[in-house]
Amino acid sequence: MAENVNARMDDAFVLKELSPNFAVLDLGCTRAMVSRVAVTHFIQYLRYVPNGGITFELLPTDAHFNFANSETARCHEKIRLHFACWKSLSTDFEIVEQGDVPFLFSLGL
Repeated sequence: MAENVNARMDDAFVLKELSPNFAVLDLGCTRAMVSRVAVTHFIQYLRYVPNGGITFELLPTDAHFNFANSETARCHEKIRLHFACWKSLSTDFEIVEQGDVPFLFSLGL
């Protein structure tokens, strides 16, 4: 029985082809980020759901990330999402060119 529970727990952490409007709360992430691939899919998604209550703008940035595997990434663009369901709520996600990670929400420090 314990093996089945562990197998289900392992499957819970495997991310396979998330919908473009999904995001992950990454407790280890110090700054919100997203891959260019995910941003492209998200923008296409918004074209099909024009009244979904989310608008965006692409803005310049100069962010630098250091990852646990010793890789680094420099970001030159970010996406700012505006949520109509909450007055004046918006959040920024740094756009990383490599990889295909979904939107990663971070906890502000």
